[in-house]
Amino acid sequence: MKISSIFRLVLCGLSLVAAASAWAQDKGPGRAGRAGIEGLVQQLDPSDSQREQFRAIFAESREARKAIFAKHGIEMGKGNRPDPEQMKAIQPEMAALRKETESKIQAILTEEQVAKLQELRARGNKGGKNGLKRKRKGEEEADSE
Repeated sequence: MKISSIFRLVLCGLSLVAAASAWAQDKGPGRAGRAGIEGLVQQLDPSDSQREQFRAIFAESREARKAIFAKHGIEMGKGNRPDPEQMKAIQPEMAALRKETESKIQAILTEEQVAKLQELRARGNKGGKNGLKRKRKGEEEADSE
């Protein structure tokens, strides 16, 4: 009986250590809860007024994306993967929406914030520790030659 109690105690302790370790991990790109332009904008130290304007722009953009998906019969967030042909069909509409959203954001930013946004994007397009873009194995081998 004592061995069973000790085993349970050790198992419980290991579970707590594993949970704490997973919770403490760095939230890298794609894990922070915000991606793309929304994540970048938050790094620009926006004023309260800008934050409200950004929220409205992002909400409008989300609704427009949902409408595009619905128009093409794509159900996102249901655990199913959309057909590649469907995704290809919406690319022009999605690109136009991104461009529209981007122009609305640019109109709100100060010159300093625009410069910082460009810097963040440039850093994000690099590979490596501080970049968001990850190189594929084949690209790394070609770069090292």
